[in-house]
Amino acid sequence: MPAPRAILPADDLQGNSKSELRFLSFEERLQRCRAAATIDAHSKWLSLTDREWQDPGEWKLRLNMGARGLWSDCLDEASEQGFYTDEPESCRVALLYSCSPRSY
Repeated sequence: MPAPRAILPADDLQGNSKSELRFLSFEERLQRCRAAATIDAHSKWLSLTDREWQDPGEWKLRLNMGARGLWSDCLDEASEQGFYTDEPESCRVALLYSCSPRSY
């Protein structure tokens, strides 16, 4: 799971933006871990596409930057079948996709 501390954007009393270091709750850490595991699962699914073949690492970078494509609806409609915390610092998510990556 993500580190127990994070640097988060915040506003001070004058409306200026700044960054502050604060501890994350267990729920916040789980949410961040689930989001990262979902992007990891999506990148592995996208690496199996025929027309836009890329390495899973490349897809992960693209997804983190907000990439969208013809395949986006399939990723959005994927249903979560399980969420597993393997170690104190990692987790996995099992997703069921309604379409085949070979169609893209």
